[in-house]
Amino acid sequence: MNLIRLYSHEGRTLGALVEVDDEMGRKRREFRTNYSEYDAMDIAEGLDSEVKVHMKSKAYAVHRLLQNFDINPDDYVDDEDVIIHVANKGYKNLTELFHGDRRAWKLVKRRRLERDLFPELQPAGDSSLGLTDEETDEE
Repeated sequence: MNLIRLYSHEGRTLGALVEVDDEMGRKRREFRTNYSEYDAMDIAEGLDSEVKVHMKSKAYAVHRLLQNFDINPDDYVDDEDVIIHVANKGYKNLTELFHGDRRAWKLVKRRRLERDLFPELQPAGDSSLGLTDEETDEE
């Protein structure tokens, strides 16, 4: 077994990518961890709003740990986290949010939070910036 990479968050190692030989002698990579699925969920729930919104870049080890258990990391970003994150950043409208924080903008659009954040907007059926739902789903 060869260690490829360690995944750590806030000083604690959450898992490792290792290379192992299978029964046929071929090398394959797998993620190994000492944490349980419930530990992974507890860790994700304990993150602050900004880290949850940007988990892939700010807490990749947690993101990877969740994926190991086939848990969608976005399931731990609730609407309140998105609203708090956007409000803390001070964005005044969707265009500003689009240019300043594309990930948060995608979550706002996907979850239809525009009116909660920017009440002066028109009804939700109006697609600001002219983008379709398919374009907002791209990651």
